[in-house]
Amino acid sequence: MRNLRNLIQAGLVIFATLGLSAPLALATEDSTLEVNRSGQDLFEDCNGPETNRLLCHGYVIGIADALLLEKSAGSNFAGWDACIPTEAKSAQLLAVVNKMLVERPELRHRPAASIVATALSEAFPCNP
Repeated sequence: MRNLRNLIQAGLVIFATLGLSAPLALATEDSTLEVNRSGQDLFEDCNGPETNRLLCHGYVIGIADALLLEKSAGSNFAGWDACIPTEAKSAQLLAVVNKMLVERPELRHRPAASIVATALSEAFPCNP
């Protein structure tokens, strides 16, 4: 029952994230929503104007939810495995990801999803 509840919550968060992200993306200068975001794109969003920071927030939480969803299903997210504590707040997750983006600029050419998954997996490793 708990897994079902977690699955429903994750689905609602992802739905809300996607629902909020699209209108915000349309409000940006270039009026496009990039599907294949780079780490540099994410860095600029996370450290940009408030509208962009909201996009960053939604993106990071969406990847975190995917990691949690796969973990609850006994799997991993494209090879990444994170055990994010239930008491972790979104601000903490954002700080972890932004720390990697700031301190490891050599990674910014990589896909944003892989950077988020790597940062969260390194910060919240699972015990074997």
